[in-house]
Amino acid sequence: METRQGDRNRPGDETLKSEASVPISAWVVNRSPNSAEMVGSLLRNAGLRVRTRHVPDLSALNQALATDRPDLLLCPESNGPVAMPDVIVRAQACTPPIPVIVGGERPDSTRMAAAIRQGAAFLMDFQAGDLLAAVAQREIALTGIAVSRLSASEQLRQWQRQYEQFVAHTSDPIATITEGVLTQVNTAFSGLLGYDQPSDIEGTPVMDIIAPASRNTFKRCLRDAQAGMLPDQALSVTGQHRAGRTVPMSWHVGWAPSGVSGALQILIPAPSTDSASEQALAPRAESDLPVPERAQLEQDLMRLKAQLADAETRNAQLQAEHLASLPPRIAQIKTALGALAEFPAPAADNRFLLTIYLDELPDLLPDAGYAGCETALQNYALALQALLPTGSVLVQLRDFWLTGAFTATTLDEAQKQAGQWQAQLAQHVVEIGTQSRVLRAFFGVREWPDHASVSLEAAVMETERSTLDARSARQILGVVKRRNSGTDTAQADSAWANRLRAALAHERLHLVYQPISSLTASATEYYEVRLRLLDEAGQEQAPALFWPAAERTGVAEELDHWVFSHALAVLTDQRRTSNQAGFFVKLSAASILSERSLDWFMTHLPKGDAAAPMYLQIAEGNIESHLKTVLSLAQRLRQEGYGLAIDHFGSSPHALQLASHLSPKFIKLAPILLQEIAENQEAQNHIRQIVEYAERHGISVIAGHVESAHTLAMLWQLGVHYLQGHYVQEPEVVLHSPDQRTRPPRRQGERA
Repeated sequence: METRQGDRNRPGDETLKSEASVPISAWVVNRSPNSAEMVGSLLRNAGLRVRTRHVPDLSALNQALATDRPDLLLCPESNGPVAMPDVIVRAQACTPPIPVIVGGERPDSTRMAAAIRQGAAFLMDFQAGDLLAAVAQREIALTGIAVSRLSASEQLRQWQRQYEQFVAHTSDPIATITEGVLTQVNTAFSGLLGYDQPSDIEGTPVMDIIAPASRNTFKRCLRDAQAGMLPDQALSVTGQHRAGRTVPMSWHVGWAPSGVSGALQILIPAPSTDSASEQALAPRAESDLPVPERAQLEQDLMRLKAQLADAETRNAQLQAEHLASLPPRIAQIKTALGALAEFPAPAADNRFLLTIYLDELPDLLPDAGYAGCETALQNYALALQALLPTGSVLVQLRDFWLTGAFTATTLDEAQKQAGQWQAQLAQHVVEIGTQSRVLRAFFGVREWPDHASVSLEAAVMETERSTLDARSARQILGVVKRRNSGTDTAQADSAWANRLRAALAHERLHLVYQPISSLTASATEYYEVRLRLLDEAGQEQAPALFWPAAERTGVAEELDHWVFSHALAVLTDQRRTSNQAGFFVKLSAASILSERSLDWFMTHLPKGDAAAPMYLQIAEGNIESHLKTVLSLAQRLRQEGYGLAIDHFGSSPHALQLASHLSPKFIKLAPILLQEIAENQEAQNHIRQIVEYAERHGISVIAGHVESAHTLAMLWQLGVHYLQGHYVQEPEVVLHSPDQRTRPPRRQGERA
């Protein structure tokens, strides 16, 4: 489905998307640490990525706000060490204000009204996870509008500074073009396009700095110049900033007076003269400096000011809608949950839960408002209700979601029915404002809970999580299948933890190294380091059998340390013998969450001349969940001369934004992108887009899980830099130089 061009080019859109990809930081005031973690669990169960922090008193709140900023403050309405008004006042004093949600079991109506007037959102009970999540999402959306205003203001100031710098460096031509390549570039001009030094852009094809919309215009200008027809008017073009945005500029083009054959110069427009083109060709005197045309700049400033005013208006509208809709929304959610709970059990068939997420509505919220998005969701709900079996229930529990109950004979049949409904509504058109849109929807299905092991509310949350997992994996349907009881899982995890610690104690672990083959003649031979476990009988166990239990029990952190220290010893030995090897070592979520563990890694990385090409590899999903921690780690690695690698890259809709935040050295494509690469043009285009972004930012792209010659050929055509997989090379127990490698036979059932 095509996206309207005008929808996503306003200042602040990038900020809102970036905020959506970052786990929410929620501080819980007054409550106990356990209660704070319980609130975080409720929000996570309701589908939000959230990190909670306990703030016990006013001193701790003041100290925390001095060094950090949460996305959300949650405060009980009842009296405690921190008075509710003190929390709200301090939150409102921040720029932009921090949203505050006030909760309580027996609310005082006077204090409730005061909280709402001061800007807080009052919530009846923190135990209502779905409602708490809905209010939290709405409050953060309002804050996003405020952030967009600040972003636009900062962009306005940045453009002013850049143009002032540009004017101060205009005594020389801003660029020289020789045979279509930039050979000499003015310092201010390179800075205007986002480059630190002129050398960063010199040697680049001139068309790379021209935005696509202006390339045909500039090509005609170059052809005219070659034919001796230089323009006598300033040429309006749009430059391509290194960060992806565009920069409007106005140029003259003339032959270089240096005598270099075929060299053209770009000059900014001089004041009006009888023959602008002759002036462009003449040497510039110090007293006759060219100055930029300011009309375009003034237009840009006026446009940004208008957008700031528009953001202010939209913020006021969203605030009013929010305060008006909150009380009836609470009643609606209670009624909807009651309707689901009363869905009768059929005589023959079984009951199933259905969740639907309309994932484009959050992006449409700034334009359409809550009322417009709600109208679109209800339109979709009416169309879906007409397809459901007679007697089915369909309700709305929170923003952008529908929840239903229906009957089917088996889970497989229920899954098949849900897929058919999704396909039938794939082209359903809804009206949003003055626009007609086709909304993309993702479905989830679950067997009806038995209430003995899981409540209805928890089952709905679990089904919603499966829907979001399907969305991340680019699938249309998520299914929650029957699993072992929590007791069985805990017992199995405990058994694995004991076996793994015994393996650590008795050295029944070893490493294998899978080569990562370069398509660009790299001097370094890269390998991904992988862990193998030998059981008590000496049989090798696949990581898929023990790694989930290792992460749930905390043993993964110990295994990460073991892999890192042993891999570093091997790498150091390899480099001592002049083998230019480089290693990729994975970090688990347990290590990312442990400050002590991250300090351990940084302490053990060799420094200075002893530094080795060791890249810490983190999965995209773990980065999304713990972005702030990974950002800090990436900065520490860069300071020591090391780089970061992002694994399973591209499955998230915010993947490129994550890369822009982290500036990794390598990104490894998610396996899901390679599964249909031969037949799926969309998958090919997505990989091509990732490669183009990576090349613009000096990042190397690795394609793992290459299992056929056809896939290898496709990836080579798409410009991928490195390949990895069983087809390329099996993992090696002992490192060999490239000319010594042979492909060992794959053992039955063996996987890397």
